[in-house]
Amino acid sequence: MGKKKIITEFTNHRPPAIGSFGYGSAVFKQESYTSKDHPQIDVIFIVEDLKKWHQLNMQENPHDYSLLGKIHINRSSCTKLKGPNKITYYSQIKEGPNMFKYGVIEITDFLSSLDTWSNFFIAGRFQKPILEIKTTEKIEDSIHHNRESAILVASLFCDEITTKKDLFISLCGLSYLGTLRMSIAENPNKVRNIVEGSYHYLTELYHGKRDYLLFDGDDILINREKQLTKLNTLPSALLKYLETSNTDLTDIESIKTSIIAYLSKTNRREEIAQIIEGLKTNGIIRSTPYVASKLSKRFK
Repeated sequence: MGKKKIITEFTNHRPPAIGSFGYGSAVFKQESYTSKDHPQIDVIFIVEDLKKWHQLNMQENPHDYSLLGKIHINRSSCTKLKGPNKITYYSQIKEGPNMFKYGVIEITDFLSSLDTWSNFFIAGRFQKPILEIKTTEKIEDSIHHNRESAILVASLFCDEITTKKDLFISLCGLSYLGTLRMSIAENPNKVRNIVEGSYHYLTELYHGKRDYLLFDGDDILINREKQLTKLNTLPSALLKYLETSNTDLTDIESIKTSIIAYLSKTNRREEIAQIIEGLKTNGIIRSTPYVASKLSKRFK
């Protein structure tokens, strides 16, 4: 059975969502994975009301939740459930022969993340290949805007003469800037493995014409002058940071330094928040296998 059908069946067994997507190494195989690897299938649900969705799902699929997770949902406000990253994650969900991990986010928070980068947790995820299960025109517009911002930022970190592969490595690396997991609990070649395993999909995602990028096969010539004129199209939270940090918007090195500072700070804050929220929703028993799998990749 194909991955799309497997994920579609899984989503059909959960309450209705506005949008749903599959992603990650179980959907888009990474270069380092072998037939012996069986990663969890990652799914994102975009919903209208996060708490109501979970309350309904607890009735339909109580096995999705640990005891601690059920208590957390019943006793917490919607704001506390979302946490700083605006999303809840549940892992180690066994259905048939497959294991799933899914996140649930409200539509307003999803659109805000992709459009502003005030939260980068989901925006970074949707810059990489995703498998569409269900979507809307508004969601697709935000995904497109997010990707255009990502390729603009990623190209700032590339030499003026570069390659598609190096551009994609820069792009996929944005969501890992400053994170502890890349220094402690992830395969240090993760970003390169993502690009090598998904090169075809990334090429399809980012094939559109941009006046500051000139493609010649796999080679790219970057027009810095035209590139700098696009800075006003950057997501509002990032653009505000560049302005308040007195970044010289005519100097590439100054821009790069500020972007690294912003994304590193944001990624690190959200990474710590996600660990804490994961313990609240999944408990220690469910969280341990996931952490152990990350550590094993690091030392494999």
